[in-house]
Amino acid sequence: MVRLALVCLILGCHRDSHSILEVARRDWQVHELVLIAGEQAADCPTAGTAMQALIQQHQSELVAAVATTTPENIKAVTSFIEAHPTEFPDFDDRWDALRDRCPHDPAVQRAFRDLGLTGLDQSPAPALPKPGGSE
Repeated sequence: MVRLALVCLILGCHRDSHSILEVARRDWQVHELVLIAGEQAADCPTAGTAMQALIQQHQSELVAAVATTTPENIKAVTSFIEAHPTEFPDFDDRWDALRDRCPHDPAVQRAFRDLGLTGLDQSPAPALPKPGGSE
């Protein structure tokens, strides 16, 4: 499911499949850089700051990736990804682990939204303790 959502995000504004795949590769690389920054951070606030900085730094690649979404582009990129899984590795488990590690950090959660990764984990967020320490 997330892979399809990412396919929708990685489509570029160019019409030929070679250009679309180049935009897809750059977008996938940005996602990986942001993921690694979050994983390697010592704590959630540091992860959020690092992830947001990379999103800002690579804004043009992310904008290009969402510029055009057509059924033809989705089909072309999906077919390529399915035929070349090593070029587009699945990061779902790693994103889920980061989401589980920092479920309440606003900057980390914003990074997920900015990258279109809101539907990764379908489980509800853990309940926050009620004021006064009672459940």
